[in-house]
Amino acid sequence: MSGQWYFSRSGEKQGPYSWEEILYFYHTGNIRDDDYLWSSELGSWQRANRIPELTGSNVPPAPDYNPVESNNTGQAEEVPKKNSLLIIGLIGGGVIMLAALLFIVVTFLDLPFLSFGGRDKVLISTTVEPSEEEQIFGREGSVMVKIPGDMLEEPTDLNVTFLGDYETRPADAELEEVYKITLGDYQELPGVLEIEMPYELSDIPQGESAEYYYGALYYNEESGTWDQVVHDLDPAKNVLTLYTYHLTDFAKVKRSSSDPDSPMAMVSRPIFLPASVYSLETDEVAELLSEMGSGGTPGDGAVKMGWDSATEMFGIIGTGSTFLEEVLAVSTLNSINSAMGEMGLGLAFVNLAINLDQDNTAPAVLGFTKDLGNYALGKWGTSAMKIASVGVFAIDYSLNKFATTAIAGREQMYVDAYKKYYYRNSKYSTLPGFKVKNNVGWYKTFYWITKDSSSPAEAEKKIAEAIDSYVYAFWNDPQGMSFVFGDMGQGFSYSGGDNPPLEKSIAENHKAELVNSLQPVFRRLARQIRYERTESFYNNEARRITRMLNSVYKIRVRVVVPEEMEESEAPIKIEELPVAIDMGRNQDLWSGFTDEDGIWEMQCTLLGLMNAEPSGKVVLSGLGPDGEDEMEVDLKLPDPGGVVEVVFDMEAPELAGRWEGNWMLTYSAFLEMDSPNPSPEAEEAVDGCEENLGEAMFQMMIEAIKELMQTLLDNDVPMVLEFKETETENFYTGSALIQFDAVLPEENAAEASEDHYIEAVYENGTVRFSFSDEGLEMIFTGQPSGQDTLSGTFSVPAGNNKPDVMSGVWRVQRVSP
Repeated sequence: MSGQWYFSRSGEKQGPYSWEEILYFYHTGNIRDDDYLWSSELGSWQRANRIPELTGSNVPPAPDYNPVESNNTGQAEEVPKKNSLLIIGLIGGGVIMLAALLFIVVTFLDLPFLSFGGRDKVLISTTVEPSEEEQIFGREGSVMVKIPGDMLEEPTDLNVTFLGDYETRPADAELEEVYKITLGDYQELPGVLEIEMPYELSDIPQGESAEYYYGALYYNEESGTWDQVVHDLDPAKNVLTLYTYHLTDFAKVKRSSSDPDSPMAMVSRPIFLPASVYSLETDEVAELLSEMGSGGTPGDGAVKMGWDSATEMFGIIGTGSTFLEEVLAVSTLNSINSAMGEMGLGLAFVNLAINLDQDNTAPAVLGFTKDLGNYALGKWGTSAMKIASVGVFAIDYSLNKFATTAIAGREQMYVDAYKKYYYRNSKYSTLPGFKVKNNVGWYKTFYWITKDSSSPAEAEKKIAEAIDSYVYAFWNDPQGMSFVFGDMGQGFSYSGGDNPPLEKSIAENHKAELVNSLQPVFRRLARQIRYERTESFYNNEARRITRMLNSVYKIRVRVVVPEEMEESEAPIKIEELPVAIDMGRNQDLWSGFTDEDGIWEMQCTLLGLMNAEPSGKVVLSGLGPDGEDEMEVDLKLPDPGGVVEVVFDMEAPELAGRWEGNWMLTYSAFLEMDSPNPSPEAEEAVDGCEENLGEAMFQMMIEAIKELMQTLLDNDVPMVLEFKETETENFYTGSALIQFDAVLPEENAAEASEDHYIEAVYENGTVRFSFSDEGLEMIFTGQPSGQDTLSGTFSVPAGNNKPDVMSGVWRVQRVSP
């Protein structure tokens, strides 16, 4: 073999090469069996594995070293200066060889990291044939794709492309490698695809684990963002595995890093499952479920598990969570504990799904999953029923052995006819809706049973009916039987029912064979349920906690001095006063000095606050004639996020009197529902309103409500407050008037703009009051700014223990005592 050779991969042609180079490339794996080669001797493009001279040869040896003998006589010779061109040539040749080597490495060895930020590169381009067995594509040390058996019904093209650059990047993680994966026209797959991406242990900084350093994301085409994808790491193999049934672009990423001691500490993404989810015992899961209240409300055990898991997953330091009672309002603490409890329950269901996926057939596991319907599952019902249905499969069909009956003699022709009826793609059946099923068809049948069943008993019944209906179809189809016997040339017909024992024996034999062949379907269902439950955990329970922990507070400390004292001969100093949010750790990061207006501000996340171990006190120092006195006030945070006002009021102003100012709506759950990705809190709030109004009334009013909210959003609405003293200290009565007629259309304004009776509590520099309207309560909290200004926030919960349906800010000034 001689002459010039070319090869082609994915339509990209390379060459020319010598025959020796082609041999070397092939036997070192740089030319693959499915690459195409061309030379003048071949006369056409041919696959590499169809060229005998290539596949049957050995790796060519390195050429012998035969140095040219020197005729050096030992005398020095003067080297002509023109020989410097030889040196230049050698250097240039070396550069060319180095460039060629780099080209070979990048082009042939599938090392995408060498070209990230450059051109795209096709790594896998092949046609996948339908198979009952799992198929693996790719090669060790590069991206690999695992396609489960019985997922495809026809040959389908698989393409994996390394994307050299990506315009959209995640805000809180670093793209390491990005791959576009397509499988024919599929966007949603009838099963879970596994994508393996290797990583180098040497790339992980010393002292960090792979789980904390690497993660995986997928590109969400609808939102245009990088989102969490179900994944895990195998430190023994140095492999990151992604699980998906939706095909898009996938990335191996370096998880975002955040200083845990920083006040602005953030949860790192992507999130990973805690180790405890793999070791949780079945009796522990049962205890967590037995503690649930009405509607699936988590008990104390689930709350504890949620907090324990959060410490591992979200980087909470030490016992930071135990300090939350000191700084959070009771309602806020309850909200966070509820979210932690739901995370604990969510992990419990993930544990059950993992056990089933890992073929854990311990009686305790299987029996418990089948009995899930006995619990008051509430919101967890859908997940539980899917898991329980897979448990039914395992108990009824994976473990049980179905007896078979020997059939011989003349009766064998009935067996032959029966089998012919069930041949793949046969057209004998005349029964409406009947179709000979392969494992793909059975997978779809069982999956929808798990999805639609309201209880394990219902799923069990539907499974048995589906299988029995299938194996007895032949005997219930006289016309179909006639077609089969006619094709067999038997010259007679069988109407069914003539020999019930024989019919049962043949059908039950088929059932035994069928159930055995369906074991991979059960395994795929278990994998699917595991994927769905884990994905749901990421997108709901874990995401809710992440938002809470990453929510940013702006803490504003203000020193308020009465005007008459400021004008006295010895006014109180408000500038350069030391302020400290009292912490158990890193106190210097939580301290500062007031400015000339007596204000000091800082920002923090809830996670940063927890990690610093707060005592719940804010201390103002440098007071008194000698600067040795100090004051402290409580730090109580509302629901995560927003501005927190901490007021040191040297002498609280009198509240009684008339105050006028503005009310402004800044958030509406109804309007958030129109966004591409409304939060679970917004959905829960709107659902709460629907419960209060009734479904029919709610549907009639929803669009009007949205229009009303849109009109009010970010608009100043005149507001009047009046407070009157009572005989009880710090307790006031009065009225609140929000003049919606100033901004709303006339037909809506008259009814909305009316006085509301209020009762206010005014202590420690904070005023609190509320009023009810149309079944909803508007709750106000505010603080004085000097003697004549009050400002604060308001919220409208959707009901008891429900998120806010709307919230905003208000500010008023005194107009009369």
